[in-house]
Amino acid sequence: TLPASLGEEKRHWYFYNCGAYTDLILPEGISTIDASAFSTCDTLLSVALPNSLISIGARAFAGANSLASASFPEGLISIGGWAFYGATSLASVSFPEGLTSIGDYAFYGCNTLLSVALPSSLISIGAHAFAYATSLASVSFPEGLTTIGRQAFLETLLTEADVTLPASLGEEK
Repeated sequence: TLPASLGEEKRHWYFYNCGAYTDLILPEGISTIDASAFSTCDTLLSVALPNSLISIGARAFAGANSLASASFPEGLISIGGWAFYGATSLASVSFPEGLTSIGDYAFYGCNTLLSVALPSSLISIGAHAFAYATSLASVSFPEGLTTIGRQAFLETLLTEADVTLPASLGEEK
């Protein structure tokens, strides 16, 4: 459990390659998880994210191979590129209303992820965001979605028959 005194002025903390942590509780007051903060923490099983969190930086949990689920707080607005890249045990994610963007490669290689329910607030999904999530068979797309990056769902179990894209994407996409 990180202390509440770890506020914005000390936000550049890193536990990169932390091999001994299994359960992590982040304190209220943290609004951003910086890039690579918990990258390659391959023993990390769970993370409790604070309600104050608004963004998860690039590669924040990349390579957290033991992390099985992620439940994001209601105030979260963005998930950075490569944030959960290669989190191969990630079987479920719960996205909050208010989330507007999922970055490039954010959930790339999360090969145990089965389904994704995207919030109605989501506007943008980055390139390769869910590529090689080889068990992903179900995605519900919100009506306000305006951008899906190239090959965002490459090598998943999704087929054209499984997907109904929102009109907000336009015919050219």
